[in-house]
Amino acid sequence: MYNDGMNPFRDSLACVTGGSSGIGLAIARRLAVHGARIVLIARTPERLSAARADIVSLVPDASVNTVPLDVTDQAAVRQAAADIAAQWGDPRFLFNCAGDALPGRFDRYSGQDLRRMIAVNLEGTWNMTQAFVDALRHTGGHVVNVSSLAGLVGTTGYTAYAASKFAVVGFSEALRNELAADGVRVSVLCPGDTDTPQLAAEQEHKPPETAALSARARVLSPDQVANACLRGVRRGRFLILAGGEAQLIVWLKRFAPGILFRSMDRVVLRARQGTRSAP
Repeated sequence: MYNDGMNPFRDSLACVTGGSSGIGLAIARRLAVHGARIVLIARTPERLSAARADIVSLVPDASVNTVPLDVTDQAAVRQAAADIAAQWGDPRFLFNCAGDALPGRFDRYSGQDLRRMIAVNLEGTWNMTQAFVDALRHTGGHVVNVSSLAGLVGTTGYTAYAASKFAVVGFSEALRNELAADGVRVSVLCPGDTDTPQLAAEQEHKPPETAALSARARVLSPDQVANACLRGVRRGRFLILAGGEAQLIVWLKRFAPGILFRSMDRVVLRARQGTRSAP
């Protein structure tokens, strides 16, 4: 729990990667409502400008700056961190929301597909955190790494994505232990399916078995995930989940994995049988 009331975000500098859309933008919107000073980070300047305009339309007096950046470029990330510190000071919060997903069958993935997801999801999170860690030590800051429910429970069609997101959870857990003595908090956000442009793009590539599993899941809005995220940050939680369904799945994975796995296997088997019997 934070000691400075229920709003640790007010007047704090928060850097948000993947801030031009989806969960990152939704988190940035909520931060603006709570009075944070925001640095939006993403690859495309035009999308960053649109995201900034979106936030300012919601909170006209919001302090929102943008930094075009590819988080997989370690040298560029280090330079951006130095530039941000020089212009706006040391951040108190770092939200690592940049991510990439490409569903598909394991035996059809290319090495390039795997490397792409590892680079964005894991190395990008690593690069940003390492570049800002000294600043976060100075401010007594908080790192929030966005993983996924697929970083806790692997499912068919997401072998490469799950590998990268499980790695983010493991990295975050080790980092939490390493930075606790420095007064830096670490959280990992593991949302399920969320109504974002990325999820829409994934639909075109999902194998039938993956689509069948997804059809059983409730799709969250980015605002629901953002609200759960900031609530978890305020409460000092390490693992942050959004929605009762995710909590149930994680509970089953921990205490009754056989029930969970059998249920998932039945869905996959029926979908595969349906595909084989299709004309």
